[in-house]
Amino acid sequence: MLRIFKLGLLFVIFLSFTGCHTGRKALIRQEISKAEMKLGLSISKSDPLHLYLEAASWVGTPYRSGGTSKRGADCSGFTYSLYQNIYRKALSRNSAEMYSRDCIRIRRKSKLKAGDLVFFRTGSQKQINHVGVYLKNNYFIHSATRGGVQVNSLNEPYYQRTYYRSGRVR
Repeated sequence: MLRIFKLGLLFVIFLSFTGCHTGRKALIRQEISKAEMKLGLSISKSDPLHLYLEAASWVGTPYRSGGTSKRGADCSGFTYSLYQNIYRKALSRNSAEMYSRDCIRIRRKSKLKAGDLVFFRTGSQKQINHVGVYLKNNYFIHSATRGGVQVNSLNEPYYQRTYYRSGRVR
């Protein structure tokens, strides 16, 4: 009788663990679905899920010059915080310095991978003054003065015109 009780108890424990596992999978699928909606991208098993989930959590954060939090962030502050949260890497706090100090140049856009940095020269000055994080399929996430943290395509005319270079963080 005691043996049957122990087997029954083990069976109940086993079912509770598999139930939790199934519940966790459903929760993860739900989070992925939310991230896909926010980023406007489909996420596959081979994608860096940690990057996409963290990036999606920033979408809609307002632009704030000098900001590094979800209360408000500029482009380099957003990139700095994203890299700190995901990869535990401290980047420079300025887009031009990120390129020159923290990155290895990627010569062709076709070689970009999720997490690489994309740099722009958006003003009349001929220096890097904007940075974003590459996601996939020519899409990147960044904090823009108009709209805050958002996802855009490198194929949009404005970003085609202002794109300067890309870099892979060392």
